[in-house]
Amino acid sequence: MSDKELYAQCKKWGLQALEAKHKFEGLLPEVNRRRLYERRGFETIYDFARIIGGLSRDQVNRVFSVCRKLEDKPVLQKMLIEGQVSVNKLCRVTAIATRENQAQIAEVVTKLSQKALEIKVREIKQQTAHPQADMFENENSCTKPCKDVRAHSPNLNKDIKLMRILSEEMKDKLLEIAEKGHDLNQILLELLEKRESAINQKIQELSQKQAVKEAESTPTRPIPTAIQKTINEIFGTKCSAPNCHKPAEHIHHERPFAKYKSHDPQILKPLCKGHHELWHAERRFGDGWRNRTVGG
Repeated sequence: MSDKELYAQCKKWGLQALEAKHKFEGLLPEVNRRRLYERRGFETIYDFARIIGGLSRDQVNRVFSVCRKLEDKPVLQKMLIEGQVSVNKLCRVTAIATRENQAQIAEVVTKLSQKALEIKVREIKQQTAHPQADMFENENSCTKPCKDVRAHSPNLNKDIKLMRILSEEMKDKLLEIAEKGHDLNQILLELLEKRESAINQKIQELSQKQAVKEAESTPTRPIPTAIQKTINEIFGTKCSAPNCHKPAEHIHHERPFAKYKSHDPQILKPLCKGHHELWHAERRFGDGWRNRTVGG
């Protein structure tokens, strides 16, 4: 068996194992309601789930918790009972799901990966200011709410973050300049504006060069190294989506490369895996798809 064949077999049975796990988890609430485990010789539902399905106590509790939270949302509860998606996915939407938006939430849960789903839910919570927002940030959120341990003052948070970023040498130099009576803010703003101007000029030059190249021959899928470096200069190593601080894993074409065949740096931005998937979901399912779950 070749490596390719071995990987294909692992993928095939792994997917089937996940599907079977979801189906088994979906049956547990009914097994518990009928107390079927007792009639089959098991002392508790936890023993039943551990011996037959290999589930831990925490996993069983999560199933029951999600099931209770979805009692008034039959569309989503059906997804749990029939094992259509994982309990972890459903756990992540309990804080935003309502009777009114359950059908739209079900669509989102079905179409997105777990990483993208986390981002989608966070965006919805920010837009709707849902009262249970703090219940969602943690994998075990269905059984244990998260506490906001951030400082109360946003300015204090910024000060602490900035002090952690600066090296001791940089702090000393900045303090020396300030103690001489110079306007440190003005100096730094001028430097940042100069840097931004240089980057913008570089983007324009690269954009023009790229346009000439693309007029002469159709570009291939890989993004030229010079353009990748410029994108990194602009955005750094983090995802460029608002309020996202995850590492960037993909350079996204705002205009689909398959259609426009262009690596114009003005339409490129780095995204994390989850946000990259969300952007492509919008393309597949329509421009208004991102906001269809908001407000029911």
